Amino acid sequence: MFWKIYAFVAFFAIVVASFVSAAETSPTQGPKFNHYVDAVNGNDSNDGSKQAPWQTVSKALTATGRVGFYSGSYGGLGETVDAGRGARLTLKAMPGENPRISSVYLKYPTMTTALLKVEGFEITSDGSNMVYLKNARGVQIERCLIHAEKWARDGHGRDAFEVLSCSNILIRGNKVYEVHRGVTTSNTTNLTITHNYFRTKAGTSVQYNGGCAFGLIENNHFAGDAYVGYPDDSDAMDNPHSSIISIRSNDLIIRNNHLTGSGRFANTSGIMSYKPDAAGGEDAYSNILLENNVIYNTINTYAIRINNLGTNFVLRNNLVFSRMYVGTCNGS
Repeated sequence: MFWKIYAFVAFFAIVVASFVSAAETSPTQGPKFNHYVDAVNGNDSNDGSKQAPWQTVSKALTATGRVGFYSGSYGGLGETVDAGRGARLTLKAMPGENPRISSVYLKYPTMTTALLKVEGFEITSDGSNMVYLKNARGVQIERCLIHAEKWARDGHGRDAFEVLSCSNILIRGNKVYEVHRGVTTSNTTNLTITHNYFRTKAGTSVQYNGGCAFGLIENNHFAGDAYVGYPDDSDAMDNPHSSIISIRSNDLIIRNNHLTGSGRFANTSGIMSYKPDAAGGEDAYSNILLENNVIYNTINTYAIRINNLGTNFVLRNNLVFSRMYVGTCNGS
């Protein structure tokens, strides 16, 4: 049964996690790398050794094992064809270094086993979502600093993660801020979002949209951020309206998270299962567990709102203390 898989959960174990705490408690890995990349002093004609590093991300993507990156700006990390990896490739910041990339863009024509781990980078963009995954299997984004240069423009927000038609995706230990949404996903199985800190401006922290299954959202800190609203900022979203976590698929566990609303203008509710709409939804939600979460200051009416209740939908040991601002809900 769905719940037996997760029967080891400790009773009422509230864990409030952030990027910093995840970094401090993770086992320290030794500085052993197979290859090295230096945006300033490297050259792709080199052999990739510490004495003769490569220069670009594209060269690093042809490697095997663990690739260490020195500080510098590396442009975008992109892959659109199957690299044929037989083992995981890890691209990781060297100890004390701050490599920066503009995006992670993995878009394959069909489901592809990418076997790629990206760790310790600053990922920032002004023109697109920071991490875009489509038809990818086996991708890990860990301990990265992810933010937009401009969180909203021309009515379209910048999202940290967009995960479409993927499988076995791990988002762990990241600090995400200055973004419209945190994670948007659809048609994805086995997505794990854990030990992250999300500070969204005016959108949902996690949109678990239609076609998803076996999702796990645990040990995260979801926070909101006040901002200058529309029309005072013409680039801001007009009348934003969101839930911290929105549910539009079955088979989901949400546990041990700390959730707080997304600022005065965001009109935020807490956790909500939605009636079917363009983004997905179920006529009867089943196999969903909401457990050991702390939810507060949700601004809009509901801390937890369940539409279309089905079978095996469990709420257990959640702590809720909400606040509603005086006035009407301006969202759509």
